[in-house]
Amino acid sequence: MLSRYAPWFAGEDALRPLLPLYWLFDAPARPVGPAVDILEKDDGLEILCDVPGSRPEDVSVTLENGVLIIHARRTVDHAGAAVHRAERHQGEHTRAFTLGEAYDGDSVSATLQDGVLAVKVAKRPEAAPRKIPVRFAADAADKQLGA
Repeated sequence: MLSRYAPWFAGEDALRPLLPLYWLFDAPARPVGPAVDILEKDDGLEILCDVPGSRPEDVSVTLENGVLIIHARRTVDHAGAAVHRAERHQGEHTRAFTLGEAYDGDSVSATLQDGVLAVKVAKRPEAAPRKIPVRFAADAADKQLGA
């Protein structure tokens, strides 16, 4: 069984019954910024990023030194109205992802549809999986002896 490493609280198992609010400390951390799904497919990587309410001109995708950066801005205009409650988020968020050497930074494409930004990065041809033939060791020895 895997467990989360929490170096700041080494005796957590012994003290768990004593902490009625333990769940506050054990909650998984949420990233600051738009939620993303990262999918690895045969032809490359696809990053789906939620940017609801953002216009295409308010979303940018950049690649710098192997780091893919997604930046989105959302503004909510309440001009001329008395605001009684404002719960919808407005502001700017940035997410950054380091691409491995298996991905081609020159083939990045991004599309925005229905509040979801889809960023696709193709794999390099040399990083594509290839089948390695396996020979029987006796066959290799016979070929060396007969040569």
